[in-house]
Amino acid sequence: VTLHSVVLLTPQLSGCPGNTIFGRTTGTVRLNSKAPAGGAVVTLVTSNPKISIPSSVTVPAGESFADFTVSVNGTVLDPQTGQISATYAGTTRGQSITVRPISVASITTPLNGVTGGQSFSAHAVLECHNSPVPITVTLSTDAPSVAFISSPTSGTVTIPAGQLTSSSFTVQTNPVTTETFVHIQGTANGRSGSGLIRVKP
Repeated sequence: VTLHSVVLLTPQLSGCPGNTIFGRTTGTVRLNSKAPAGGAVVTLVTSNPKISIPSSVTVPAGESFADFTVSVNGTVLDPQTGQISATYAGTTRGQSITVRPISVASITTPLNGVTGGQSFSAHAVLECHNSPVPITVTLSTDAPSVAFISSPTSGTVTIPAGQLTSSSFTVQTNPVTTETFVHIQGTANGRSGSGLIRVKP
């Protein structure tokens, strides 16, 4: 019995320690056949200082795989990439993992939509509140003829360090003849989150 592979459900995590959505993922070690009696203890190490993993994981006897948890243990200002290596019976397999800076998770919008011609307030929400520095979010829409960012005129909002949600910004809509759905987007650190607004006639 030898080690076949180690794989990650998500090979890229956000710098959100303790966050179960953006700062944690599941790894799986897989053998080339079923583990022997007593199980197969697979040793785990990582070269990425921003993640935590157990020192080993045991594949139960008669099974061919076992899962383990990968957690972020710190924030980053630039992407931090390293390897998770698993070793069993003299065979080592690796998987790359990156911890990236915190970005936008979503944009809050009115649940019931708005009538065209009205404006509404929205907020940008980060993946977590752990950022050690302010994060500037660039705002946009995918249909500016229907809905556009009217305030602030810069089209950006800055979320202070340690906070989760931006101050409000204003989206202005134009009259429409048919119901139209528009994505309001926020981009920071190279990634985007969005919210959907329904614009009604």
